Amino acid sequence: MPRSRDLERELLILIDLVYQCATDPGRWPVFLDQLTGATNSRGATFMLHDLAASRGASIWQHGFDPEVIAQYPGWADQNTYFVEGGHRLSTGVVARGEDAVADERVIRTAFFNEYLRKADTLHHVAACIFREEAIVALLLAQKAINQSSHSAAEKRLMEAVLPHVQRTVAIQRRIDGIDLGRAAAFDALDRLSIGICLLDRLGRAIVVNRAARSIFDQNDGLTLGAAGVRADNPQAGSTLHAIITRACRVATTQDEPTGDLTLVPRRSGRRAFTVLVSPLRLQLFELANQPPAAILLVADPEQRAEGVEEALVRLYKLTPMESRVARMLLDGESVESIAGSLGVTGNTARTHLKRVFSKTGTRGQADLMRLILGWAGRVTLGPTSSVRR
Repeated sequence: MPRSRDLERELLILIDLVYQCATDPGRWPVFLDQLTGATNSRGATFMLHDLAASRGASIWQHGFDPEVIAQYPGWADQNTYFVEGGHRLSTGVVARGEDAVADERVIRTAFFNEYLRKADTLHHVAACIFREEAIVALLLAQKAINQSSHSAAEKRLMEAVLPHVQRTVAIQRRIDGIDLGRAAAFDALDRLSIGICLLDRLGRAIVVNRAARSIFDQNDGLTLGAAGVRADNPQAGSTLHAIITRACRVATTQDEPTGDLTLVPRRSGRRAFTVLVSPLRLQLFELANQPPAAILLVADPEQRAEGVEEALVRLYKLTPMESRVARMLLDGESVESIAGSLGVTGNTARTHLKRVFSKTGTRGQADLMRLILGWAGRVTLGPTSSVRR
């Protein structure tokens, strides 16, 4: 059995290693390797198990054949320790396997004879990192079949390292949650038909959604470079630069955070882009890297809103012809033009349009267009809400 001083040294090494895992999950096998040696074990495992669904998997492991570990999900519902002793698990508990289920009971099960024998393990000491309803996260040090169970000193080592493992897992889950939330936010931005850019305090773009990139890629009056968003037209470029500078400056002052609108002419002669720039008032950690200071939104009046006809049919039970009429109206066509395109009389086109107004609860062409355009979201020039990051 290791001396007390050796265990203290092992604990310090383990603590150092486990905190490295907080920002580099790839270090978990290194930590588990050290834990295996410190507890004189066959191997060590970081695993998750769903007690309600009887499902589980090894997240990280050291010392076992990967092919055997890969078979565990198929045996999770027969894991005797969870089936018979799972009710004893709670956050912060450290226990040896035989304290939950006697060895004599375990060695008579198929789980032991057909799975644990392949892994060459029987005794273990388990530390419950957390239990949230039926989900448990466990850190296990596992002995070989021919080894005796873990000593009291080895169990105490697991108890001493557990709080540090819990903090590391909490940090890692927070980071994962932030990354997942950021990915979801970016995906949501990419689904919008309006172009969106988040600008830093120097007016440089730090987030650009798909619609904005599509507009910039057209090279039709608006461009995006290292210095930020620029307009080709000299007058429009001067105005755009001024409102971007003003919005980014407001983010660092006490001025009222209102936005500005401007039109940017296009080289092609098509209708001008509409650009809105509004400051963001975010409550940020002082050392935050490249905090967003303003949001720039750019709308292309020539862009067709995809899926409008299908949405009108599903939401308002319009016929395919009625939804097509509404679509063409949104594209800027007159009733006469719609009639010509459809090969019908003006009266027939107007009849379709009246049915559209009736079914959608709108009072006219402008009201219908507001309804449809409203699906893309609304933008206010007023103060933005406070967002924590």
